[in-house]
Amino acid sequence: MREKTISMKRKNTTRRHNIPPAPVPVWLRWMRFNIAGALGVLVQMSVLAVATRLFGVDYLWATVIAVECALLHNFMWHELYTWQEHRLSRTSSAVMSRLLRYNLSVGSFSILGNLLLMRWLTGGWQMPVLLANLIAITLLSAGNFLITHYHVFDGKVIIDGTVPAPRWATAIGCTDVDIDPVLTK
Repeated sequence: MREKTISMKRKNTTRRHNIPPAPVPVWLRWMRFNIAGALGVLVQMSVLAVATRLFGVDYLWATVIAVECALLHNFMWHELYTWQEHRLSRTSSAVMSRLLRYNLSVGSFSILGNLLLMRWLTGGWQMPVLLANLIAITLLSAGNFLITHYHVFDGKVIIDGTVPAPRWATAIGCTDVDIDPVLTK
């Protein structure tokens, strides 16, 4: 098993194309997140309606299926639109790693949150399934954004095999970390 080779660069050797993009304000990121999320709401509501009304699937099982479909849809839009300026590595292993992190964190939060709220709203209060689901999506959206923003797309900009140096490294004058390009393909 081959180990990753990492070398540190000094500030004065940073190439122009390795300069990270200007940070996007959180309010703009939140707007992008909600635009992508609005499309995800349509996916989730459609899958839920088809599963419960057409196929007679129990509303809780249908919720799990619908949330997962929306999660996969939203992940794609977050990769390509919401966090586009991060210039994330597009290698299959990097994308799959982010997808796994997204599904384990945001997915767990969304599925568990939707199940609890749907059980409470539909099972307890006898609210219609689609209305209850819309309320659940609304209540969980801020948490989904925070988890996605700070855990999945946590500011690590990868440009041409370079990621920002950790804080301890910048304290000693290093600005970025080179990752062996052979290992990132």
